[in-house]
Amino acid sequence: MIFHKESHGLEEAQGLHALAGTNKIRCVKVLAADEYSITLENIKTETPTAKFWQRFGRELAELHSVPQDYYGFEIHNHIGATEQSNPKVAVTKISWADYFVQHRLKYLLKHPRLSSQPELHMKFDQAEPNLKKCLLQVTENPCLVHGDLWSGNFLCTEGQIPVLIDPATYSGHREVDLAMTELFGGFDEDFYKSYDEHLPLKPGYEQRKHIYNLYHILNHWILFGGSYANQALSTLERTINLK
Repeated sequence: MIFHKESHGLEEAQGLHALAGTNKIRCVKVLAADEYSITLENIKTETPTAKFWQRFGRELAELHSVPQDYYGFEIHNHIGATEQSNPKVAVTKISWADYFVQHRLKYLLKHPRLSSQPELHMKFDQAEPNLKKCLLQVTENPCLVHGDLWSGNFLCTEGQIPVLIDPATYSGHREVDLAMTELFGGFDEDFYKSYDEHLPLKPGYEQRKHIYNLYHILNHWILFGGSYANQALSTLERTINLK
């Protein structure tokens, strides 16, 4: 059986191929794709157990251990229905802090739904120095990330094997994936323990994760409306008050 859906098919296919090409974690197989749709293999699922979560944590850590020498991706893609800007820039040409602030946060702030929000822009301007200060702590090589790793974007197939679906792939800091797993929940503690055993998180993650998730909160504001406004403003206020 196959699964066919409407999507930015070629973008999704390229992201899946890039992640699968690391040979570190299974991705759903692409059977066909065009500009508007993608046809995928049908995955028979089963209920995750501790074995699944331990394997998922280890394999995600292994994916994140494959270094890249650039930020961005071969193409621009989408995070949900929102365009994601992925200019490919060598790590010798830009800091991760500047890349994330410019091509993630500021890019979304230009969206019509957010460009007309004066309080948002005022708080962002106040928070920007601390945003960059926190992200300048990152000295690790970038890696390919899933980019949209919430609980709806992976499957547990037969044999308790993790399978990634629906990525918004690019090369960036590995913590963006870990941060998003925490944003909406749904990941077992065994996942985090296993990941940390194989690739421990660096000091400062507890601050950086809120900055990384601000990107997704702003995107949800764009996609679903102002119910996410308070969460975005609170995150910026937290960053403004960092010592």
